[in-house]
Amino acid sequence: MNEIEKKKFGMYRDVLSLLTKHTEVCVKLEAVAFLIAKLRKTMDEIEQADRNVTTQEALDLTIEGRAGKESLTADLRCIAQSLFNYSRQSAILELKDSAKYTQSYFLHLPDAEFLSKAESLRLLSLKYIVELRHMGITPNIIHGLGLKIEYFRRALEKKVLASKAGSGRTQLSGLFLIADQVLENTDKLIGSMPDEFEEFYEEYICARDFENQERRKALLDLEEDEGYN
Repeated sequence: MNEIEKKKFGMYRDVLSLLTKHTEVCVKLEAVAFLIAKLRKTMDEIEQADRNVTTQEALDLTIEGRAGKESLTADLRCIAQSLFNYSRQSAILELKDSAKYTQSYFLHLPDAEFLSKAESLRLLSLKYIVELRHMGITPNIIHGLGLKIEYFRRALEKKVLASKAGSGRTQLSGLFLIADQVLENTDKLIGSMPDEFEEFYEEYICARDFENQERRKALLDLEEDEGYN
């Protein structure tokens, strides 16, 4: 939630607490009980949606994922070229077909397919780890390839989470609109109450003013301090 939404949610909480406390209102206006339940349910959904929205940090990590893909691609291209060269020397046609990839080919693959191809080449390089040593590809390079694949896999997962965050943000905004509509309907009901509920009505209007939440909190704190003195 952004700062405005946090204030709004605090207002929802104040209103819900007030309505729950004054059971006589629900007795007088049965529809209020339904609106209380609706508000409580929507607030629970807002909290859940807020937890589903990832932070900007997660979005920034997808940029690191692109950098990781470029670094991984450079290693894959080097290993693929070495495997291809070895296949020409050894006349292993299957190996030749599996390793003939260009850097452009890797970079233009969709992320999931790229990850699958990278893992296939890693397994292939492990199979020919002894032969590749003579082609300049050491075991450390192959081990490093595995680490880069895992790094990119995690970055890809974060990218998926970031994508979900966009839909989560939309869902969160929609839930606030629902809660606002619930309270607008509540306003109409409370406003139609007889004069005997005038004191409650004033409390309700005060609770509904989310812009003055901080002032209300300060007044409550002051009242508590005076009560102790």
